[in-house]
Amino acid sequence: MPFKTNDPKTKEIASKGAKAKNIKYPEHYRKWIFRKGDSRTLAMSKKAVLARHEKHPDLKKLYGGLGKRSREFENQVVDKIKNEYDKIFYVASVCDRIALRGNELIFIEIKKQGEELRPKQKEFAEAIRSVKSIRFEIRP
Repeated sequence: MPFKTNDPKTKEIASKGAKAKNIKYPEHYRKWIFRKGDSRTLAMSKKAVLARHEKHPDLKKLYGGLGKRSREFENQVVDKIKNEYDKIFYVASVCDRIALRGNELIFIEIKKQGEELRPKQKEFAEAIRSVKSIRFEIRP
């Protein structure tokens, strides 16, 4: 199904955005919606970006607050249980990845040549040497 620039049907579909459905030619419509370089797709993308900016003028604040409630809850639980443990480390301050190999648990920190570990990472690396037991806990 060809789409023409000044065709009223094309304008109608474009005005509805990504939620528009073409029951007669759904596969053609889906291919057209995501075709790179198509002027209609670009115009729809620009409309979507402008609408998002209008609705949420401060996108940094919007995206920064997505996990805020979850982090607040986690921090409240940590405040309650911190007396039960010697040290509690925030995972992102310790390493980049955690891996399993056979019976080993490995903390992986990715650094460029010559980079040093941060103080919390050094503290964790020293503390982990004396660890005898590893377990996974789920806290309320």
